[in-house]
Amino acid sequence: MIPGDVRLLSAKDLFVSQGSLTGESLPVEKFCDRETKEGISPTELKNTCFMGTSVESGTATAVVVTTEVNTYFGSMAQLDHRGSDANELR
Repeated sequence: MIPGDVRLLSAKDLFVSQGSLTGESLPVEKFCDRETKEGISPTELKNTCFMGTSVESGTATAVVVTTEVNTYFGSMAQLDHRGSDANELR
């Protein structure tokens, strides 16, 4: 289980199951390369892993950028608790 939102510094054959956030049934491959796309969902970032997801295989080194309610998963829980629209996610 990934304990917070992290930015990858290095990764080798890293596959992460992020179905708890996206509903995807298959793990996605993550890389440490700098992300250059703009206007994409945070869960589509290939160099970022999120709290509440888990490593299926591979290895990585990462730096934690947010924890607890400040994570992407935490922001979803806060919106659900307030009854707000899911489109308010950052």
